Amino acid sequence: MNNEGLEKWNKIEVYRGFDVIKQCYFVKEHEVCSDGKIGIGHIKEFRDFDDYYNYLDGDIYVNACYYQCDFSGIDKEIDKSKLLKLDAFTEDSIDKYKPKLYSDIEELNYEEAEKDKRELKKWTKVFISCNSCEELKQIADAFTKSEYYIKTSKFYNRHYKWIDFFLWQYIFLDVHDIHRLNVIMRYISKVKGKASSGIKVRSLCHAWENPIEVLNTFDFSVYADSTRNRHIRELKKYIEGIEEDNIKITSTVYFDSRTHYYCEADSVGVIRYFETIDELLLYRNYDLRNADLTNDIKLICDYSKCVIDETTKLPKNNVDDYQHSVEKSYSNGYYYVHQKWLNSFGYCVDEDIHRFEWFFDFVKYLNGDLSKADLFFCDGLQYLKDLTKLDLTDAIISSFVKDKLGIEYRKYNIDEKKMVSFDIPEENENSTVYALKDNRDVKEPQVKPDLVQEFSKYNQRIYYVSDIHLLHILKHYRVNSKSDIEYVINFVVKKLVSEIAYYYIEESSTILLIGGDVSSDFSIFEAFVKELRNELDIQKKNYAQVIFVLGNHELWDFAEIEFDGIVHKYEKIINSYGMHLLQNSILYEESKNKLCLIPSYKLVESTIEDIREKLRSAKIIFFGGIAFSGYDESFNANNGIYRGAIDRKKEIEETNKFEYLYNKMIEAIPDRQLVVFTHTPMECWKKKVEYHNEYVYVSGHTHRNLFYDDGENRIYADNQIGYNNANPHLKYFEIDAEYDYFKDYGDGIYKITVDEYRQFYRGKNIRLNFNSNINILYMLKKRGYYCFIHESAGGSLTILNGGARKKLIESDLVEYYYNNMDLMISKIKVPLDKYTAVQEKIASEIRRIGGDGHIHGCIIDIDYYNHIYLNPIDMKVTGYWAESIVNKVVYPSIPLLLKEECPLLYVKYMQMLADNKDKVNIISKDEYNKLEILEQKYYLSTDIYRVSREVKKIQKLSSNILTAWYENDSVGMIE
Repeated sequence: MNNEGLEKWNKIEVYRGFDVIKQCYFVKEHEVCSDGKIGIGHIKEFRDFDDYYNYLDGDIYVNACYYQCDFSGIDKEIDKSKLLKLDAFTEDSIDKYKPKLYSDIEELNYEEAEKDKRELKKWTKVFISCNSCEELKQIADAFTKSEYYIKTSKFYNRHYKWIDFFLWQYIFLDVHDIHRLNVIMRYISKVKGKASSGIKVRSLCHAWENPIEVLNTFDFSVYADSTRNRHIRELKKYIEGIEEDNIKITSTVYFDSRTHYYCEADSVGVIRYFETIDELLLYRNYDLRNADLTNDIKLICDYSKCVIDETTKLPKNNVDDYQHSVEKSYSNGYYYVHQKWLNSFGYCVDEDIHRFEWFFDFVKYLNGDLSKADLFFCDGLQYLKDLTKLDLTDAIISSFVKDKLGIEYRKYNIDEKKMVSFDIPEENENSTVYALKDNRDVKEPQVKPDLVQEFSKYNQRIYYVSDIHLLHILKHYRVNSKSDIEYVINFVVKKLVSEIAYYYIEESSTILLIGGDVSSDFSIFEAFVKELRNELDIQKKNYAQVIFVLGNHELWDFAEIEFDGIVHKYEKIINSYGMHLLQNSILYEESKNKLCLIPSYKLVESTIEDIREKLRSAKIIFFGGIAFSGYDESFNANNGIYRGAIDRKKEIEETNKFEYLYNKMIEAIPDRQLVVFTHTPMECWKKKVEYHNEYVYVSGHTHRNLFYDDGENRIYADNQIGYNNANPHLKYFEIDAEYDYFKDYGDGIYKITVDEYRQFYRGKNIRLNFNSNINILYMLKKRGYYCFIHESAGGSLTILNGGARKKLIESDLVEYYYNNMDLMISKIKVPLDKYTAVQEKIASEIRRIGGDGHIHGCIIDIDYYNHIYLNPIDMKVTGYWAESIVNKVVYPSIPLLLKEECPLLYVKYMQMLADNKDKVNIISKDEYNKLEILEQKYYLSTDIYRVSREVKKIQKLSSNILTAWYENDSVGMIE
């Protein structure tokens, strides 16, 4: 057997000693490789010194640290001075650590790019000397075959727009030269392939001294007549906007790590390149706002003349100029030192995190300076015998430990009477603890900010938690001071807020439900709400809407106040921090980040019709409150669950109020999604327990953690934290948040407004950009399907597809299209269902190997650049890479595309293929064998997008919208 290259573990290194925090002796053994690599350590701990001594056969001195160990109870003969020789294992110190502002790789790459820049400057001279479009194309083609291009394309992103880099310099050599403008305009309109340009004509209007010359010189002959005329009109209008100074332009400056040129990029697409920093500063009149020069690691510049603010990012080349901050903390058995170096604008230029296993190494690294250290959960500090060499100034230490160490503090005792636990909830809690811990492994957010398409569907995410019982958590952590209370509340809130994921939805907010029994002490409840608001803002999650219902424990502090007055006190506090309280009321989302309230008295007064109309365009609806326990004969007011605030008679009365309003909601909106959010579960507040299929139920109170979702009944009562859990967490569920704005309309033809049209699309969760002038807009509704037709002032009809229109030529009567809707839908739907089934199968396989799988039109996304096109005529599957709708590379097989462009997905694909080839269908076995001999090719036509747009229109039938009309069986292309 050839052992060459195998690591040889030929040495065992042992560390031993005493851990004063854990109060135990330890032995840690490391395997060490011949090349010096250290393996994973194995630790054994001993409470008894004799066991420790015997395990080591008396070898207790080498690599040993006995920091603050009490040897008084040891009867073996030991050399104490020898045992105390080491005060720590680490030889490092915070004073010795200086940041390395740039890595060796960064510096190596910088030097390599500087050498390449010389070659780039030579090519630039050749480009800017060209006198014709043909010359430019020849030079561009030569460049894309050059060693420089091949080398840098491998080293950097191979799709970097090198040609544009040269063309912008060609343009700015002389923005008054009409001949140069003619050459550029001809080049942009005519040249395709690798040598093509992505420069937009509108951008040139800003670059050229006289933008009207751009219009006069651009070759519009590449377009069809109708398209050409439209482009000319649009460009004229745009130039008018420039001349009237109606177009706002912003610019950013950066150092390009590829070219090592300084760049100014405008919001209108203009890019200027400068070879030196002096050229850039002179052009910008020394204004370095919105500038990022951090990539120029060797830049030497006098910034005293420059205009600089918080948007300026300068290179990290002078350590003395930076502010050094240190965070020291203890968490989950480890000690951390987190160092940051910040520039004058607060921008972090470097950071370092040291983690220590033992307290003595933590102390040694910090030279005993534990000031401001967060050690609240380090209860083992109580065993320290000598504090003389430790600086604990402003350290965060629990009052329990302070008592043990004799550190003085101002005491504050929580009322123990408010921490009462009831037997029934406690028994429920213990029997359903596993349901509380189960996170159900629900899926990640479906929509990302950069992937939102016009026809994207999403689910609304709603987080929830109930029965936090903060007083019991405070008791668990043995708080004995106000600072303890503040710390634990902050700890709980930070944990909850950190679990709220950023979840972008065009029209909706992220929502957090807090379901009562936060605290029996009003002041603790108020501190929780205040800290929650603060933490949401700090973590930049202020997009999240927070909805409370009260629990029975919230009433304990107010035995002398009427129930309505108690609700008002909590409502005032919650509303003052921008949050919401439900009590026999409705909250509904009318627009993003805006929840509207229908209070209890309004709900009582409103008719069924009033409620339904009010909620007609609501994206998501919440109804709830405490709900009370009028129907619970075993655990109610007679058990003292409200203290003196509510008696059994009042409890039944309030239950009846809630039950009446709930029944009213079912009558008003039986066909809408409603989140019924209560403290008590349905069996407590409804005589007959019947869950409505369209509704979602969220509750707490009983501590019986229950989750049930069979697709019809949805009950989320599985995050009741309870009395014995000191680490609350969030769970969430998702709903589609769709509504049908015209649901109450019967079949027929209706004239509608533009706003109603927008509301309809909003309810379908489909993005709509619709700003056209409208004459008459018709809504056609038939058998649950919709069609929208616009009639111009001249009487011509167009069918609407979102914001786009297509002329209808069969008839100028709207009635014709209404009468034939059924036939057209049938004609489209049958082949569409077949086509969609194939798309879904491909998308499923893409998701199985870790890809995106998003479907839009004829295209299935693998990732941002890579896609699969399913031809609707012959059902051929084609994989391609696309930088833009023009610049595309088509691959002869999907695996070759994965191999070249998505190597991680390719590895996963090959693994699945090896496991079971029959279950991976995006390539046949024959194609797989020819994989290596197939080659990719450029594809510059945009015809696939035209077809895809047509299919995308048809696909809206999945939302019951007919957006395309075909005569003469033209839809048969999908058969």
